[in-house]
Amino acid sequence: MKLRDLIGFFVVVLILAGAANGRSAETALGSEQEWERTVNAAEQEGQVVVYKISHDSEWLAFQKRFPKIKVVLIQGNAAQIQQRLLAERRAGKYLADIVRLGGGTSTSLYKAKALDPIAPTLMLSEVKDASKWLDGKHQYNDIDNQYVFVYAAFPLHLLGYNQKLVDPKTLTSYGDLLDPKWRGKITLKDPKEPGGQSPLLFLFHNPQLGPDYLKKLFSVAAPTLVRDDRQQTDWLAAGKFPLTLTSKATEVEEAKNQGLPV
Repeated sequence: MKLRDLIGFFVVVLILAGAANGRSAETALGSEQEWERTVNAAEQEGQVVVYKISHDSEWLAFQKRFPKIKVVLIQGNAAQIQQRLLAERRAGKYLADIVRLGGGTSTSLYKAKALDPIAPTLMLSEVKDASKWLDGKHQYNDIDNQYVFVYAAFPLHLLGYNQKLVDPKTLTSYGDLLDPKWRGKITLKDPKEPGGQSPLLFLFHNPQLGPDYLKKLFSVAAPTLVRDDRQQTDWLAAGKFPLTLTSKATEVEEAKNQGLPV
């Protein structure tokens, strides 16, 4: 697998357990009439609350199509959103209707039983018809295939490097990261932290890499685990670590635009 290739980063929508009192399986009949009644009820309620990472474009499109339903966007990184949601659960509060997150954080919410099944909430026939989706099925990111719906993927650069310390021509594959000269010189987002699992899932499931590569990555390259995305980028720009794996592309790009050697 070439390092310059882009990977698909799974994005999920989560229906939060108990989020909408009036939204039950009985109302999700899949008919156009039921859809219209649901839209009317939503317009009367007046708003939908979305906790999310990443950009706003899809939510702005929803707002344009349904101007009577105010979209309240609460943005944060994966760790902040997870902490907020679990704190609300402990307090018995259900303030969010939808959450847009990556695969790792959604797994934590799934294990905490903070989610409701998605299928009963689907109404429109073109959405319920699995044949219209990739590979002819609805894609889920949880073991029960019910709670974490994967509806889109977008490209993400996985590797960051310091231009003063690394010649990119020497890195042509992920195998090059196992060169002894890079031992202890790579940072990696801690897989136990929100947002840290999804990129590693790409490596795990890639047929050219897989579990054996991950084992070698941790044993041979001995990466330094970090918990903070900004710290990972700061260390890269300062030259403390010449390479980052699972670095946040937006932060690396921002640092580059500021003239830093990344």
